[in-house]
Amino acid sequence: MGKVDGLSLWLRDPDFPWIDESVGALLQHRARHDAGRVALYWSAAGDTITALTYADVYRDACRMARGLLEFVEPGEAVAVCGPNSIEWVLLEYACALAGVVLVPMNPAMREDEFVHILSMTDSRVVLAVNEFRGRGVIDSLRSAAGSCAARPQVLELVEWAGSTDGTHSLPTVDPKAPFIIQYTSGTTGRPKGAVLDHAASVNAGALWVGGWGHTADDILVTAAPLHHVGGSVAIVLGVLAAGSSFGTLARYDVDQLIAFVKNTAATVVAAVPTILYDLLERPGFSPDQLPSLRTVMGGGAYVPPETIRTVESRFGVECIVSYGQSEAPAFLQSSRDDPPELKATSLGRPLAGRDVRIALPNGRTARDGVVGEICTRSDMRMVGYLGQPEATAEVVDDDGWLHTGDLGAMDENGYVTSHGRARDVIIRGGENIYPDEVEAVLSTHESVAAVAVVGQPDVRWGEVPVGFVLLNPGYDMDEARLMEYGRERLASFKVPKKWIPIEAMPLTSSGKIRRVELRKALSEKA
Repeated sequence: MGKVDGLSLWLRDPDFPWIDESVGALLQHRARHDAGRVALYWSAAGDTITALTYADVYRDACRMARGLLEFVEPGEAVAVCGPNSIEWVLLEYACALAGVVLVPMNPAMREDEFVHILSMTDSRVVLAVNEFRGRGVIDSLRSAAGSCAARPQVLELVEWAGSTDGTHSLPTVDPKAPFIIQYTSGTTGRPKGAVLDHAASVNAGALWVGGWGHTADDILVTAAPLHHVGGSVAIVLGVLAAGSSFGTLARYDVDQLIAFVKNTAATVVAAVPTILYDLLERPGFSPDQLPSLRTVMGGGAYVPPETIRTVESRFGVECIVSYGQSEAPAFLQSSRDDPPELKATSLGRPLAGRDVRIALPNGRTARDGVVGEICTRSDMRMVGYLGQPEATAEVVDDDGWLHTGDLGAMDENGYVTSHGRARDVIIRGGENIYPDEVEAVLSTHESVAAVAVVGQPDVRWGEVPVGFVLLNPGYDMDEARLMEYGRERLASFKVPKKWIPIEAMPLTSSGKIRRVELRKALSEKA
């Protein structure tokens, strides 16, 4: 199987390898057969490194799983909120072993976002860090928990992970049982929880690393956040499936990342475009400082073609780009054998086990080279949005195709190029920003009559949000006040740093904002 002649349609090979195991069963297998291999490297600052073998990880994860079962039953949800850490990864495995559903949360979220996710998932326990970037995360979560019907316990992650245990026997977990609820957002900006089962998650990770030749001898490091599906599923479970080694840092700092790669002799760096840009711009940095590095993985946001060309030419490494969503992790990917120009201008071809097509507005499959909506079908997509069957039906059709909302075209060889997003999501450094959500908050400011948020291309972040504001009579533009107002109510990365006053908001005949005109105005001002 493969590309269908003349049509933008790729059909999977039915004989692709499938791992019919839960995450916990796969971890147990690694602990038995690769006990002494390093599973996890960790550093708070890039220099002092902690290493855990697969035997260590399995031992600690089992202990933590027993501790979880003192609070929750298999099938219930446990939320985690914090930056990357050894405890974060161990908790992911502990939830898998306990048959508990993991709910990752971005520690930059605000209290109302915590309330929504904790309430939707009916989470019983939240394990979190005390602070994140100077903000009291646990205090915010405890306040949020008081507004939830389940009244979840909020515990400090590191302290709990180091001391917990229990007497419960660990259950046998069905590979089709829910493993993770990954929160995303739709066109309305309200978060939706994409439910992925164990087998879908394991195979999505396994086929992601398999697509570019990752082996058990590789060491993959990243500073990209684990609370995204690219971290928790593609990276963590991909490395587990390969039996290789994974390393991560508490927070991103380009100098610490360079030191970490050097000190672990990492062969692969997985990075959002912002990290690639910072490496290229680091004064005095030479690829000779990282002799072990041979592959750089890019994803999580649009990767500019020039960035890919420069990474390959300056670093002397292979740069590979992948594309996916919370609803369907990593299903398009370039390969090492692709010509540099093709890697720089396409999202690659479908990974094993996936059907991919480009759909026209009338539902038909596009011809080669015609732009339409990127759709995928496989056993590695989400089961559905938690508690939202109508929202699920809006994106998964009767034939099982997941409609991504992103526009693309497929050539005669099956390579897909991006043509923007049907949705208006802004992706800043790998973080999704949904204009409707930001606009709903900013429109409540006393000076604002109307507001529209659009993305502006940015060489470092990929895109940044820009606010167009129609002011109420008697008010002058005050960017500092608007930014302060936004930061008090939204995660800081969602708040526009640039504001443009306008005399009238461009609207369609039905009253919707014509964002294309705002983007055009923005490009003319650049």
